[in-house]
Amino acid sequence: MAQAVTRIQSTLPFKLPDGDMNGAGGGMGWPLSMAFVVAAPDRIPPHWSSSRDIWIRNFYRTVDALNVATETFISKATGIELWVAPKDNNVKRHMEQASQFTYALHNQTGVFAGFEDHFTRYIDDYLSQDNGAFMVVMGRGRADGPIIGPATGLYHLDSARCQRTGNAEYPVIYHHTDSKRYKIHYTRIISQVQRPSPKQELYGVGFCAISSCIDASIELKDVSVHSQESLGSRPARQILYVKEGATLQEVIDAADIYQAKQDSMGVESFSKTMFLAPRSPAGKLELELLRMLGPHEGFNRMEVSIINLATIAGAFGLDLRDLAISFGIASEGATSAEVQDRKGRGKGVNTFIEGFRKELDRKFLPRHLKSVFDNKDDQQDEHQARIWDIRSSVRERDLRNGVTSVRTEREKMVESGEITTEQFEAMELQDGRLANGTDILLLFETSDQEIADLLSISGVSNPTDLKANDPESTIDSINEQIRVVWRVIDMARTAGIASKARQSLAALEKLRATYEGELMEMQMMEEASILEEEVLLEAAGEGEDAATPEDDVATVEEDAQLEEDLS
Repeated sequence: MAQAVTRIQSTLPFKLPDGDMNGAGGGMGWPLSMAFVVAAPDRIPPHWSSSRDIWIRNFYRTVDALNVATETFISKATGIELWVAPKDNNVKRHMEQASQFTYALHNQTGVFAGFEDHFTRYIDDYLSQDNGAFMVVMGRGRADGPIIGPATGLYHLDSARCQRTGNAEYPVIYHHTDSKRYKIHYTRIISQVQRPSPKQELYGVGFCAISSCIDASIELKDVSVHSQESLGSRPARQILYVKEGATLQEVIDAADIYQAKQDSMGVESFSKTMFLAPRSPAGKLELELLRMLGPHEGFNRMEVSIINLATIAGAFGLDLRDLAISFGIASEGATSAEVQDRKGRGKGVNTFIEGFRKELDRKFLPRHLKSVFDNKDDQQDEHQARIWDIRSSVRERDLRNGVTSVRTEREKMVESGEITTEQFEAMELQDGRLANGTDILLLFETSDQEIADLLSISGVSNPTDLKANDPESTIDSINEQIRVVWRVIDMARTAGIASKARQSLAALEKLRATYEGELMEMQMMEEASILEEEVLLEAAGEGEDAATPEDDVATVEEDAQLEEDLS
């Protein structure tokens, strides 16, 4: 295991500190130019500044609603199953490579810390840092150059240590814990940011989810603090005090007696009205009621909380039912809740996952592989299945009535995601068409030399000329070439060769079917000709055997002569 860790760690563009294989700790080690000044807690740093990102990172952990929203987003994203698949399942080598990349992605990421661990950190930065989230693709070669060989995993980079440069070749400079700066090549960096700024000088810095709901979050926190202070320190609900007729010391003594009485009664959180008055007022006695608790007049905590929570949910792009209790959806009917859920389902999570998938495909995987995220949501799958079932019924009706074609419906299925592009092409090949709709037999006229070689039939110079070729011998030659193409498909090392071989196979099979149809027609014509000849011969034979009057006389004479001879 130690050797494996050392080997994988060596594919990072920087060295991890000893005893810190997962990158935690190690001290700041920042150059003086990168030392950030944290703003005062009562002032939000302006956008954009590095101190703002640090302020947000410290602030959001003190607000329960932000913590819940962040955890919900992370759990949704990490709960989606991820694996690597080949774009062409018919290439065995690609299937093996997909399995290897899936293992590397899940196990070697973070130097064996695991994909979920570093993906969680990455999402945390994505939601809480205007600078965005960063991962480096591990692989052989220098950090300031492209990866040599296959990628070996991913590694999360602290957003606060990533400096955007605006340079296309080296978009990020990473300030490592060893106090060194590393230029990261664009092929090695995976980065996502919410709402990137149009300002050229910000080099793609964005506006994260928490930045979008800071005011609502602060108000929620203030309401929570007010509630805690109101409930946790046994404040007086109101004070009935003497405006005239008592000295200051008499009022203080009365307050002490009030607190002692509350203690003796076992009151911890709430208290009764405090009465402050002298034992024996002298002269005029004037009382007034001072209310101590409660916010401004007309304040409704539920309404304020719902508005603020709605703002936070919108900023994160979460499902509405994630905050069902706060929104009051829990009390609604199942149908209403389902409609609300579909309206807001996973907008933020889906957008984030799709962006990350594209980055993986571009930076981590070779061109013939792709990353696949499968959301194991039974309710969503059931809803999608119902939609597809309705579409299937409509499709069957339209095909039966002749208002559409099979190819048109397949194109619609690709657009709706019911089938993939690869599946569409395979179906079209089975029907004797290329993906662009042209007849597959046109491949015999192709200028592509690789396809021409695959369609080269021994002893047949012009395969599509049915009249010039003998069907039986041509079918035998086609069968032999089909076996050759099958071997090419089985041994194909690239998706391009496999695709051309499958197209050639479909063309050969359609040509064979055409010749078989021609041969069957010839055989049927031959059988019809033989049958016709037999009928004519039979008719001619019956004509020769027919008896005439002269034949009958000769037969009588022959019989009489025979009887005479016998006698």
